[in-house]
Amino acid sequence: MTVITLNKRDIEKCRKFAHDRATCPTAGIYKARGGFKYVDVLAGAMGEIAVFLMLKKRYKTVVPPDFTLYGVGEKSYDADIITRNKNFHVKCQTTRSQQRYGSSWLMQKNDPILAKPTDKDYLVFTNVDIEKGEVTIHGEWLIKDLIEQGKVGECKVASYAKTKVAFYLDDLVPERSEV
Repeated sequence: MTVITLNKRDIEKCRKFAHDRATCPTAGIYKARGGFKYVDVLAGAMGEIAVFLMLKKRYKTVVPPDFTLYGVGEKSYDADIITRNKNFHVKCQTTRSQQRYGSSWLMQKNDPILAKPTDKDYLVFTNVDIEKGEVTIHGEWLIKDLIEQGKVGECKVASYAKTKVAFYLDDLVPERSEV
């Protein structure tokens, strides 16, 4: 587990991206179907930057997160951060959500990475404290291994269960189970 505190410049970059996403012409479509929350976009951006900073210390070449605003129908399931030999898909949860549901992360059931993961595809799970600017990185897991080990769980929140799957930290790292 690694904790990274973002600097003011990185936090402002994340806030700007979340604001721009909230006010872009396609924002209404995401809001109408319940797929947009400013705080989740902000936490996602913060988590991606923290993972990028961590990976920069380990790899010579790291492609930074993409903060481009895409239109309707342009949603990508591509990796958030790429190195020469690995694709990192960053999953972020706010500390408020963590307190409510425990450490858990959701993915779309139809995410292609769940159907056809490669030996290069990893999930990185984070918890983001927006107020403190701190991101806790719990680790990285090869997606193929998670699938083979049956770590892709049912979403416990009924309204999300039809379209999403969940990963629970207690299932990933039982010895670090939350009390």
